[in-house]
Amino acid sequence: MDTSAPGFSPTPSVRYVFEGNLQEPLLILSFEPATDLLYLRWSGATDEAAVKRGAASILEAARDWQARLILNDGGQGLGDWQELVPWLAFELAPQVAAAGIRAVAFLPPASVAGTLAMHTLTEEAPAGVLPMRLFTTEAEARTWLKAYNAPQKKGWKP
Repeated sequence: MDTSAPGFSPTPSVRYVFEGNLQEPLLILSFEPATDLLYLRWSGATDEAAVKRGAASILEAARDWQARLILNDGGQGLGDWQELVPWLAFELAPQVAAAGIRAVAFLPPASVAGTLAMHTLTEEAPAGVLPMRLFTTEAEARTWLKAYNAPQKKGWKP
């Protein structure tokens, strides 16, 4: 393989995280270089250990691909993440910001409990660390994220 060819990337633009013996991935991570967007698609039931393994993959991908934005699609995910909200807000969010991510948009999980956890997360996350917001449609989320990928001037706020 010619690694000097235009368009060659030493890391693929899609990664998969599997849990146990599942046939379907727990998490699919894909990078959209034109918008610096890391798109996450969760599926199936998740527990604390699975979410934390997924988070480690997200941090690695954000660094490897130099992503600036995350669109976290929980539409096919199940589970109650309420107990994880403090960890997500106060431990993971600062790590995600340190990896270069400027903003995170969420699409709600399939479960009511998961959706409530995402509401809690976006409301309780520490201000000024990492902008996070929950949306009902992907189009709304992408529009909001675009503002965070524009060149930023002093005092800028979307």
